[in-house]
Amino acid sequence: MANFTGSYILDKSEGFEEYLIARGISAEKAKAGAAAATQMDIEHSGDQMKIRVCAGDTEISNLTHTIGKQLDVPRPDGQVMKTTLTLDGKKAVMEQIDGKGVKEVIVRDLQADGSIVATMTSNGVTATRRFKKK
Repeated sequence: MANFTGSYILDKSEGFEEYLIARGISAEKAKAGAAAATQMDIEHSGDQMKIRVCAGDTEISNLTHTIGKQLDVPRPDGQVMKTTLTLDGKKAVMEQIDGKGVKEVIVRDLQADGSIVATMTSNGVTATRRFKKK
């Protein structure tokens, strides 16, 4: 099983602004979010994975998952996301379903060079972001 532990910085992003808008984030906030310097810190030990994401000085999320178990995650807009993280080889797959039944999938694919390619899909819109290991 791959170990994802490390600190990563955003290196490349495609379609992220559109993805955020598809998730219901305002165009203004989506533009700012897509332009922000983003860092992802992961601590992975056994069946636990903590993922912390910051955009600039703002913490976007800081969650500890037990792999394979559902977690209720409150969002800033008041919704609660039913979130499940699973591992598939070198991929960490996070499936989230909001209170309206809208599904979001984030696949973090650990590359041979130690980077992570994150592919995010929601409402038929997909974004890809590459994070280099610090």
